[in-house]
Amino acid sequence: MKNKIIIILPLVIILGILTILNSKNENKKEQSKERNMQEQIVFGARKYIEKKPIYYSRYYKGGYPNDNRGVCTDIIWYSFKYAGINFKMKIDEDIRKNLKEYKTITKPDPNIDFRRVRNIKIFLDRNAISLTTNLEEKEMWQPGDIIIYNTDQHIAILSDKKNEQNLPYILHFNQEGAKEEDKIYKAEITSHYRWPFEENVVKNTSK
Repeated sequence: MKNKIIIILPLVIILGILTILNSKNENKKEQSKERNMQEQIVFGARKYIEKKPIYYSRYYKGGYPNDNRGVCTDIIWYSFKYAGINFKMKIDEDIRKNLKEYKTITKPDPNIDFRRVRNIKIFLDRNAISLTTNLEEKEMWQPGDIIIYNTDQHIAILSDKKNEQNLPYILHFNQEGAKEEDKIYKAEITSHYRWPFEENVVKNTSK
């Protein structure tokens, strides 16, 4: 009996260690996939900037600008598609199912709703991870995060490029053009989000 106990105890310990190691490996894999998603969002934002879009606000049937014009929000849906995420479809669906939560909308219009900062803010409040707006917590500001300025006046994506204060550049689009620049301080940041990792949506399009 004692011999059996002596044999069983080491096996239990080994199995416990293997379980812990396996759990750590799985966590590392998930973190790696999440980083890849964030990297693809940044890559998509840079691809949008390369298009040199003209800042001009207008309504498009079908929703998507087809003339290389746009507004600040267009860098968001464009960037997300490089991470395999259909941002327009997600926000349209959330509005349709939860219209009462969108005090900014009286009648849903898929042609424009996903391109308005005030609607995106409500959508992200409901579906994304809300993070600090304190720039002193520098480790919390990661590439691919979304920030909103002055409640609903402007929106941007955080870059993987950092300044001397170890704060990220922003990838954004305004009347001065689509740019990646050291202007995270451009106005008051009132919201900061990170899109939660979704299995089977990230694809490598970095070509």
